[in-house]
Amino acid sequence: MLLPIFYDNLKIDSFLVILKQNCSMFRPRNFFLLVFFGFSGFIVQGQSAEWQIHSRNSKIRIPFEQINNLVVFSLELNGLKRNFIFDSGVRKTLVFYEEDLQNFDPSKAEKISIQGLGGAAELIGFRSKGNQLRYKKLSVQNFEVLWINAAHFEFSKRMGLAIGGIIGVDFLRNFRVTLDYRRKQLVLEPFSRPFKAPKKSRKYPLSFIHEKPFIPIDVELGMGDKYQGIALMDSGSSDALWLFEGQQHMIAQPPYFRDFLGRGITGDVYGKRGKVKRLNLAGMALEEVKVAYPDTTYFGSTNFNGNRLGSIGGELLSRFWICWDYAQNAVYLKERRNINAPFYYNLSGLEIQYSSLALVRERVYPELSSGNENGSGFEGKQIFLQPRYTYKLRPLVEISEVRLGSPAADAGILAGDILVRINGKPSEKMKLSEVNALLQQKPGRRIQLVLRRKFREFKVQIRLREAF
Repeated sequence: MLLPIFYDNLKIDSFLVILKQNCSMFRPRNFFLLVFFGFSGFIVQGQSAEWQIHSRNSKIRIPFEQINNLVVFSLELNGLKRNFIFDSGVRKTLVFYEEDLQNFDPSKAEKISIQGLGGAAELIGFRSKGNQLRYKKLSVQNFEVLWINAAHFEFSKRMGLAIGGIIGVDFLRNFRVTLDYRRKQLVLEPFSRPFKAPKKSRKYPLSFIHEKPFIPIDVELGMGDKYQGIALMDSGSSDALWLFEGQQHMIAQPPYFRDFLGRGITGDVYGKRGKVKRLNLAGMALEEVKVAYPDTTYFGSTNFNGNRLGSIGGELLSRFWICWDYAQNAVYLKERRNINAPFYYNLSGLEIQYSSLALVRERVYPELSSGNENGSGFEGKQIFLQPRYTYKLRPLVEISEVRLGSPAADAGILAGDILVRINGKPSEKMKLSEVNALLQQKPGRRIQLVLRRKFREFKVQIRLREAF
């Protein structure tokens, strides 16, 4: 099964992947991917695995973090807690392992060869069954996963959080799944449970290609070019919209700029970025929506469904309350308040990631405490007249990409520079999401940066602006 996975800010999308079995007597198999206790219970039969819920109300709520428009939550796999990216554009579950810490036995797994976007050499992974997945009152036995060496991915560096894998359709096909971006919850419930859609939500039909959900869209580019088709609902994509040039003879319309779109498991992927004039989705006409057009050369021999225009990602999906119901081949959508908020490209032109660790001195501020001093019976406060410090290892925030013609490029910032401070705040004490938020506030905002290049620190100021 060949799995092209890639990220841009974390961009993850699903494309054809082919797994080649080692034994030559078998022909290669083709797959598609990209990335309890209670008073009552039930079993959901799903192909080769049985999902079990033991819960009073048979509903599981999983809290998640939204990082770079991606949904990240924790599950326990084979007794080890891992952070997973929820990707509705992925059919099979991917798990990243490290050579020095494997919680699976390669001798009991099938060795596979994986090719991806980018055109470099194949990677070796493992496919195994018999895995156990658990979250509190939810569990599944005999779960199939694909294990891939974590050294080939940089999700954790780009997201500022250890990422252990990617999971998607394994949830969608077995439950009614609600993705609530406002409450930051993923809700799973059995199809047998009565369901009442919230007010102002609307039901739309889904079509499925390899069990992945597609929804109808209309797109109007510049110069009046209009297209109708379907788009993958891809929660594992951080972008708003991807369109594939060549589909229905589609050609990107200016203005646009060339950009790094992401990194496949075997190389980097580039393409164009621009905006579409209008996108009609779920009864909504959205104006000036961000779009990326990946270069078709990275697809190789991949053939898309002729009616497929592209993919809808997390930046757009997060403007809706979403409920997928595979039993009805339907999705329920409800607009959020930010549905018509403007779509901005990276206003600074900077991409950041965690780099190596640095030893950082931090001042300790102990709490004042009462005490009996020298047993004299005097009750008082302990006061430290001298400053006290401790040393901690903190990850450095590194500039990984600088877009040509951006405010960051104009200020002379280079890939490889270390971000020391942003608006006076030490970057090593901030989450990557907090740094990104400051870099993406709104056009016109001035940002003060302190950077380090080799052994020299310097200050720059950038003014955030739109790409066009």
